[in-house]
Amino acid sequence: MSRTSRFMFAILSLMVIGAFAACQASAADDPPANPPARQRGQGGGGRGGNLYTNEAVQKELALTDEQKDSIKKINDDFRASLTGLSQEDRQSKMPELRKGLEDKIGAVLNDTQKARMKEIRIQARGASALADKEVAEALKLTDDQVNKIKDLTDSAMKDMREAFQSAANGGDRTAMREKMTKMRTETSEKLLAVLTADQKTAFEKMQGAKVEGLPQGGAGFGFGGGAGGGRRGGAGNGGGN
Repeated sequence: MSRTSRFMFAILSLMVIGAFAACQASAADDPPANPPARQRGQGGGGRGGNLYTNEAVQKELALTDEQKDSIKKINDDFRASLTGLSQEDRQSKMPELRKGLEDKIGAVLNDTQKARMKEIRIQARGASALADKEVAEALKLTDDQVNKIKDLTDSAMKDMREAFQSAANGGDRTAMREKMTKMRTETSEKLLAVLTADQKTAFEKMQGAKVEGLPQGGAGFGFGGGAGGGRRGGAGNGGGN
């Protein structure tokens, strides 16, 4: 595979990842008949197995050599389970495979490491984590806030798909990367602006102490992860700034 092909494949993979992430969280309240999926083995972003292979994360969790070896094998087995699957099969089986991956890695960690990893995942994903049902409920986001966050993430993914298509059709790849970086920053600012001052403070606390060297953005360039469980009714108090 040429360098150009590898680049385009990587970008396409990230977009597929983000699309599945958005569907996965909302499925908790209203599961579709045929659950959408994202490839990602959800690895190198904010929530999945490969975040555990990041050196900064391993150091922060104080993983032993035995734990590192166990996690590597679990990740290798996960990737092997995807080999040979059609895109359709990956989509249908991904939720089950992802749960198996998380359960196996979770069994390797002690309670302190699990708690810290929860903070690190949110930290790595940044503002996109606001779209997760668990985070939305912890912050007591209102129905209006949840809807605003969903609209912002949907809009960001649409813009990124268009940027990708432009590059795939012969556009400037460097310009595309710069545009996506700018969109991610602007969308993160807009997402945080939806929160009240108290919610922003609580969201910072949920991330724990800052870890240097984390892969930033999480799933889908930082705009994946769900929609706060879909459009919920009557959740807490608060509003945007």
